[in-house]
Amino acid sequence: MKKNLMKLMMVAVCCLAVVTLAACSGGTPYRADAPITVIGREAGSGTRGAFFNILNNFGDFENDNKVTQRYNDTAAVLNAVKQNGNAIGYDSLGYVTPAVKALKVDGVAATTANILNGTYKLQRDLRVVYAEGAVNASGTDQQKINADFIKFLDSSQAKTIIEAEGYVAKAGETPSYTKTAGLPAAKSSGGDIDISGSTSLKPLMDELVKEYKKLSGFTVIVSGGGSGQGVTDVNNGHSHFGMVSNVTTYAHVHTVAKDGIAVIVNKNNPMENITTNALRDVYFAAGTAIPERNGGTAYTVGAMPENWTALVALMA
Repeated sequence: MKKNLMKLMMVAVCCLAVVTLAACSGGTPYRADAPITVIGREAGSGTRGAFFNILNNFGDFENDNKVTQRYNDTAAVLNAVKQNGNAIGYDSLGYVTPAVKALKVDGVAATTANILNGTYKLQRDLRVVYAEGAVNASGTDQQKINADFIKFLDSSQAKTIIEAEGYVAKAGETPSYTKTAGLPAAKSSGGDIDISGSTSLKPLMDELVKEYKKLSGFTVIVSGGGSGQGVTDVNNGHSHFGMVSNVTTYAHVHTVAKDGIAVIVNKNNPMENITTNALRDVYFAAGTAIPERNGGTAYTVGAMPENWTALVALMA
């Protein structure tokens, strides 16, 4: 009798420990029968724009009214998914950490190799935009400094940082950077270059400008706000460069790196793969008609899956 009682007590303690661990490490625990918490980004997000543009067969953005929680930056999305066992979100691959799980999409893992060979479809360029005439190696002092910074972004030193930070460097030759001769002295206070915009590109840019300062002496001030803010700041003359991570028709643009958009779930979620059509059912408004275009097949978006079990059944 005492042995049986002791066993029951040990089971109870173990169960309590498991529940407590789930609550402490992951917030809301995963349940297959729980409604899916759909995490999205704000209207000005370049990641949001690129994600839906790709899912819509590279067409105009569609309504994401199934989103239940919306955040203004990449860090907030990752943290929300980390804390909620029933959440799904999308985030910059270069920002994703082992704190969450990146799903395969249509059976293809979000890796550097698969981005370079084109098999992972959720990918985009991370770029900077600038005003006409802002980059000119023969222009004003500021234009010369801006041109020197662009030269650094195309260098072997920049490529090393891009790859070390988990992003994908551009293909092609990357010569070693040396500071352009004849540039003015760096300012004694404040910044020599102002950059704002995409929170997907900001973590990488923060590392790049540290190296640029070591090599050139110039200080670059980097702030976020989203891709839309970056474009606005350039247009208003508040920033020399705007960081963007979405599809842009801006006239003056320079690619910094390539990046995947990872579909992420909580570490305790057993899912490993999601299909493109399932993503559309999770994020797009029901009834949205996606036409056949740009190599993508036509699809009519269905209702939101009731729970994780229903989502898995949808892909069977």
